[in-house]
Amino acid sequence: MMKKIDLHNYEEYLLSYADNELDAADAAMLLRFLEEHPELRHELELLQHARLAPAHAGRGRARHPR
Repeated sequence: MMKKIDLHNYEEYLLSYADNELDAADAAMLLRFLEEHPELRHELELLQHARLAPAHAGRGRARHPR
């Protein structure tokens, strides 16, 4: 990535960091940005704790209780 992080693009960096997709230089740049903007650290924490449930392939349609 290596473009300057600002208030218009930081979400992209947060998502990439949470997915462990940033290289060391970009990760360090993001952490410095978050030190300058501590109010945004909560967004990173939310992303790091968010998990998608896996889809249950091959189970057919869901049954609804009657």
